[in-house]
Amino acid sequence: MSQNNMRKKPKEIKWLNVWLPIYRISVIVSMGGTVEEIVRWGIQHKVEKTQFTERWKDWIKKQMEEKTTKGFCCDYGDDNKDVLIWVRKRPQFLSDYRILYHEIYHAVDHIANSRNFNVEDKMSEPKAYLFEYLLSEISNPLWNISKSGSKKRL
Repeated sequence: MSQNNMRKKPKEIKWLNVWLPIYRISVIVSMGGTVEEIVRWGIQHKVEKTQFTERWKDWIKKQMEEKTTKGFCCDYGDDNKDVLIWVRKRPQFLSDYRILYHEIYHAVDHIANSRNFNVEDKMSEPKAYLFEYLLSEISNPLWNISKSGSKKRL
């Protein structure tokens, strides 16, 4: 058997949840989730069912149905400060990661605005550190990298 055939298929990851204790919010990444799956996941993880209003669900559906939309970032339900990042599919290629990282940048802006640290300073270190942290926490499981920083063998 060739070495390629011996490799295990990477674990399917459809959801990532990054808890930010300093801000008391989570950034949730959904890769290809439907509106119904997003609502179900949220309820299972303690988001109040009432926060998934028809207005919110309609907006999400509209974004997903738009063929040119490859990803978006928004509140995870009405009046909820947790952040949802949605991308059409799990990233595999650089072009896919570009979309995910673009949405992570929006998440950083969203958090900075909601937590009043969106400083006018062009060298905003709090935002840069938050961006770096989210990139690491979201990329590591997708790249199959352990917390120690080493790549796991497949």
